[in-house]
Amino acid sequence: MNKIIINDTTIRDIFQNIEIENTNIHKYRKIFELLDGCGFDSLEAWGGSSFESLLENSFSKNPWDYLKELKEIIAKTPIAASIGARNLAGFDYFSEEIIKKFIKLSVDSGISKFRVFDALNDIDNMRFTLEEITACQAECEGVIIFEKTKSADFYIRFSRELFKAGCTSICIKDSESVLTPSVIREYFPIITSKSGLPFFLSTKDLKNLQVLNSMEAVRSGFAGIDLSFISSDFCQGSVPSIFPFLNSLKGSDYYTTLDTDKIKKVFEQISKKISPLIKKHDRIPDFLFADKNSSIPPKWLISAISRQLFEIGEADRLGEIIEEMQYIKSKTGNPTFSAPIGHIIGSQAILNKIFSAKRWEMISDEMMYLLKGLYGSITEPVSSEVQNKIYDIKTEEEVPLNKINYETCQKEMSDYSRKEEDILSYCLFPDKTLKLFKKNPIKNGSSDAALQIQNHIMDGEEKMNVFKESDIEKLKQIIRLLENSSLEEITMEKDDIKIKLSKSSMKIKTMAEGNENIESLLKIIENHKNTNIIDFDNYHVHGSSPVSASQTDPSSSVIEKKDDKSVINIKSPIVGTFYSAPGPHEKPFVCIGQKIQKGDVLCIVEAMKLMNKITSEYDGVIEEILVRNEEPVEFDKILMKIRAS
Repeated sequence: MNKIIINDTTIRDIFQNIEIENTNIHKYRKIFELLDGCGFDSLEAWGGSSFESLLENSFSKNPWDYLKELKEIIAKTPIAASIGARNLAGFDYFSEEIIKKFIKLSVDSGISKFRVFDALNDIDNMRFTLEEITACQAECEGVIIFEKTKSADFYIRFSRELFKAGCTSICIKDSESVLTPSVIREYFPIITSKSGLPFFLSTKDLKNLQVLNSMEAVRSGFAGIDLSFISSDFCQGSVPSIFPFLNSLKGSDYYTTLDTDKIKKVFEQISKKISPLIKKHDRIPDFLFADKNSSIPPKWLISAISRQLFEIGEADRLGEIIEEMQYIKSKTGNPTFSAPIGHIIGSQAILNKIFSAKRWEMISDEMMYLLKGLYGSITEPVSSEVQNKIYDIKTEEEVPLNKINYETCQKEMSDYSRKEEDILSYCLFPDKTLKLFKKNPIKNGSSDAALQIQNHIMDGEEKMNVFKESDIEKLKQIIRLLENSSLEEITMEKDDIKIKLSKSSMKIKTMAEGNENIESLLKIIENHKNTNIIDFDNYHVHGSSPVSASQTDPSSSVIEKKDDKSVINIKSPIVGTFYSAPGPHEKPFVCIGQKIQKGDVLCIVEAMKLMNKITSEYDGVIEEILVRNEEPVEFDKILMKIRAS
């Protein structure tokens, strides 16, 4: 009889696939305690997009807080993390200083096993991270992303190099669902017999083949596989579900040492508390299952592209974009779709099919860096069609792949937090980390009254010193009274502050029940607390956007001074990076004083390596451009102003 070792990814799948407001560690304590007693080799809690997802929580926590709480519950089983060698849990390549701090903090917070991959299978990209993991006395498993074009000798050589670098086991990761039972029978027996190392298989169930593939892997000498309690019926694209695989072992020469009674109890808890919360809108398009076994982008990448296409009004073109990604992959040396390379290919596909009149008319900086080898070695030839389109890049040192500096991030976070956990989160995902702090401000002794008001509304705690909860309710009642009566004006006094609300000037109908509307009102109150009287005649309070924590940047506020009606504010529809031109050596889309027509491209806002084209809805003249090229922008940030014809 042959024992099979199982790594469970349920915790990671929970974090990635349910709405984050439902993710309360202690709410699922029973599940985690049962998982800890099942006998798994490890419980993977971080990996894929889970770190990024956890930054979107509403509980004033960073992802490290979640990890520490998990560690308090899970005492027996090692908690594992799947990370990119140089991109860690993000999409940029980071400096050695940030990598070192990330690994140490992960270990200190509860991670005892790391799975480390590089999207290009470049061992040079992996060595420093592997050394740091070993130095922190954590277990290290080297990941090789399976590529059908490579020979079995490639995997044997690579696995031996990973072993020399400190890895105690090797994981073959099928991130693009290219494995079939016949491919496994061709490759895996040679790999396991000649390398002499323990191998594990990690797959995504995008083609409903993974129970067969997993069985073929263990028959070929693999020591173990990944499984999850999150069924593919609820969550397409996850690792194989645990029950079909365990059932397939009956009557075979293979077994596990898992506690089946506890496994049944976990399943009952998952069915009751987790399955109803799985995001159904993230299901993989059916047409992918009919694909002729060409590589399929991972689920997280398909979901990200789908959301971006929806935001720019091109949701029905997902299939076209995925086909273009496969074309780009074939022309650029067949790199994998793993992070961050998958983002680069997805971004270029959108540029090719949506933003450009013809293919390769616009090329992203990241695509140029990739093709120049700055992300690592591309082992297959790049087509001449693409090579001829690449801009000249002088030296690697001039390319800012490692431009994110810890000290700079530390300074930029000084107004929000001085904790290393928060600074590292900011290094990885600056926009989402700032959004978390603006939504759930936790200041180091800050007395910012507007932030105190906002925090009071968010968590219901008594933290503000200007208006109490009863005053907020009174404001709501006054607003409703003014809206639904024949009154034209109401004045409210609180201590030495007098508030005058005028129906005709406020357009009060836009202010309904939402807290963000009260926040807008309170922001005006706080900004005028020294004037004794507040007249709303010159203000229009929007009812849909949250208040920015900044009081110094009027373009980021939801409260705007009324302006000349012919001047139109062009705002960012998403959080991202502003690009004034289609490429680094291209002319800007528009400049001040330029005449434009409806439909003209004004700029691009990049988010998650995907480019969002901003077009004009008016004929007119560019009156003002308020942001610089490559400057980060928030949602609803005013980018430029147009004087409409």
